[in-house]
Amino acid sequence: MFLSYMELAFAAILLLMLVTQIAVPAFRGTPIFPFLRREKHLAAQLELAEEEVLEAALASKIAKRRKEAERLRPRSRGPLKRRKLFRRPKGPSSSIQLQKQKEEYNGATEERA
Repeated sequence: MFLSYMELAFAAILLLMLVTQIAVPAFRGTPIFPFLRREKHLAAQLELAEEEVLEAALASKIAKRRKEAERLRPRSRGPLKRRKLFRRPKGPSSSIQLQKQKEEYNGATEERA
């Protein structure tokens, strides 16, 4: 009597394993025997987690370096003002005086060269 119950229990376990490890994965389109593939799946998840930790560490190092670079850069005092080379004189003969200033400037730069 005991052996017949054991035989039925073994058949039920075998049928359950057939359904859960072969029929359901085949119906879903996933690899069969997922119970045996659990270790590979967990190893892949561990590898992804390690990559995320490495990326986070590198991102924090980058942020620290950028802050350090900002601290070391000289602070500007605002935009530089452009100096005019020629002053525009006021009055009716301003274009003649401006022309003279340009000629003097060009003559001075030619002498330096």
